[in-house]
Amino acid sequence: MKRKRFFAAIVLLSAVCSCSLFGVDDPAEEEGEGGSLSFEFVDKAYFETRALAALPDTNNFILSVTSAAGKTIYQGNYGDAPENLSLSAGSYDVKVVSREFSSPAFNAPQYGDEQTVVISSGQQQKVQLLCTQQNAGIKLNVDTDFISVYPYGSLHLKADSGKLLYSVAEKRIAYFLPGSVSLIMSDAGEDNTLFSRTLKAGQVLSVNISVPSS
Repeated sequence: MKRKRFFAAIVLLSAVCSCSLFGVDDPAEEEGEGGSLSFEFVDKAYFETRALAALPDTNNFILSVTSAAGKTIYQGNYGDAPENLSLSAGSYDVKVVSREFSSPAFNAPQYGDEQTVVISSGQQQKVQLLCTQQNAGIKLNVDTDFISVYPYGSLHLKADSGKLLYSVAEKRIAYFLPGSVSLIMSDAGEDNTLFSRTLKAGQVLSVNISVPSS
């Protein structure tokens, strides 16, 4: 069977989405006289991003604080953390994410930030965390002619972390970890890679798929 050619028009949307947020909790068991750590988030970045995406409530973000020795000082919702955290002198890793994300999923943008903070003896440290989009997305726009020419064909988006079936009627954005993502068309027991693209954190691609009549 003579195979028809596909046209995949790829549009990179400017979606380096950002929000802002801050918070931590629980004293660490480190040696030496301690200090304190407080957090704040920059409202400007958060509200500018709301025009691009429906961001989750920052109170529901997942916040973790870990000592240099690997001890978990705090793990939980940002909204449940106190405004000030008393810590012993030392180095701490602070991480916050809007959701856990490890495999491809629809409508699942992940925002977050990670910083290392050093607390000196008697110091009152204030940290600002700027949340940016950590994963990447692809949205397919499939013309109706695809069904006419390939009534039994199907499309999959595939990455090392997994794959998603993308139906012709699907309107949602598929999110992946940063890295290589391929569009696979399956028809009559045969798989063909239509394109592959390496995605960076914060990128969202819009891809138009059509089968020209010629």
